[in-house]
Amino acid sequence: MAHHRLGLLAALVLALGGCSLAGEGDARAGRAAEGAGGGDPERAVDRTQERSRDVREPDPELRAGQEWAESTPARRMVVEAVRQLRATDRVRMQVDGSNSYGRGTGADVRFDGERCAGTLTLDQDPELEIVEDRDTWLTRTTAPGWEALLRRTEPDLTDGERAAAAEPLVDRWVLGVRERRYCDLRESVMPRADQVTEKGLQVDMGTERGIAVFLRGGRAVIDLRPPHVLLELEDDEATVTFSEHGAGDPIRLPPADERLDLRDAGPAA
Repeated sequence: MAHHRLGLLAALVLALGGCSLAGEGDARAGRAAEGAGGGDPERAVDRTQERSRDVREPDPELRAGQEWAESTPARRMVVEAVRQLRATDRVRMQVDGSNSYGRGTGADVRFDGERCAGTLTLDQDPELEIVEDRDTWLTRTTAPGWEALLRRTEPDLTDGERAAAAEPLVDRWVLGVRERRYCDLRESVMPRADQVTEKGLQVDMGTERGIAVFLRGGRAVIDLRPPHVLLELEDDEATVTFSEHGAGDPIRLPPADERLDLRDAGPAA
């Protein structure tokens, strides 16, 4: 992922425990064993067998994924990870932006193949809620949120004019006109094969285990388990995380009586 790829994402968002001494630990373990087993060798053998049964067999999918990562060229890994993510209709995309626009920039958006919905923040401005499909682009926020948005889009308005313009928009889903769709955010950050430089190390992603691939200006993390979907993108501007692949309910549009149509009035959000 080159530097400008997550820069584009930022532009789209803008458009709107301890250590212990080994000897002491061994001594404590020995005293505990003596207390539990009374020095009986047969009971000590029984405990050893119990512990051996607790050791889990290696995850076969993870082991196969490690072999896949070792044998597959880095560029092909990225191409496959992007292909698998594009093939996943339902996914959650979270953006943590620590870029020049401020640490408050970010997004939390779900996609279901037809629609997207979630929240966007820019710098320290109030949160924007969005719901979109191919024909309907809806935005909702508080009065301070609308005023902050108008401050960016209509800089010539006075504070009083912005407050008056924001008042009828509060608690309504505003149906407006935009040049770019928020549902395009996922596609806008996809890395390209020609950005790949080399493979990295395995990365612990909590419930998932990934393999890092370095890109010009950043890195991608790919799930080691099949189908090797893209889990994370990172550069010096932002971190983009993809999760909940294939999960979640279908996204529904808000009721018509909660909407306000401003398409005839020009750009609104």
